[in-house]
Amino acid sequence: MPIQLKDITNFLGITNIKSNDIIPPLSKQPKPENVTDVTSDRRLLYEWTAPNRVSDGKILQLKQNRSAIVIGLAIGFLLILMQEFLLIAVVASLMFLKYVLASTKGEQVRHRILNRGVEYAGDFFTWDELKYFFFTNESGLEVLCIDTMNRFPGRLHFNIEPGSRDRLQKILEEYMSYVQEAPKMFGDNLFKAAMDRISLDSSRK
Repeated sequence: MPIQLKDITNFLGITNIKSNDIIPPLSKQPKPENVTDVTSDRRLLYEWTAPNRVSDGKILQLKQNRSAIVIGLAIGFLLILMQEFLLIAVVASLMFLKYVLASTKGEQVRHRILNRGVEYAGDFFTWDELKYFFFTNESGLEVLCIDTMNRFPGRLHFNIEPGSRDRLQKILEEYMSYVQEAPKMFGDNLFKAAMDRISLDSSRK
């Protein structure tokens, strides 16, 4: 049997999620072909406003900062040896953009959960466009994450109000699968492995 793209992404940890970590939705929503107009018969289930991103000048913990600097310097040195100066500029620009976005306050946006789907900062996604949801913690704040079927945007991040997790989970479980543990992407696994290796080497000295 030929190797499928999904087999490769599962191996890299991009799409592979343990089946026992997924809780299926309690109810099935009608298929798109059975719904003539998703804008009709919309019923609001939950609504809140929150910053569109987590702003924290202390982006990473001290341990992660040291590890990130070491990894960055190592990668930069390799790119210099390979004379990939354009790639170095691109990576540096992305890192600077991430720092600026994390250190400045986000804009207040409105999120809504309806019986037909989810509205994310004005953009509406039907249930058939969404895969599953889970919760993470970023800079001490709880964040609701919803993965989309399409590659773009791929994942929606909702900053949620304190104490609203249980209510949101109860509503979303009626329509979507719930993942108990946040799925790790390939980049997450690679970064964690590098940090663990650096921490292990440091402890041996």
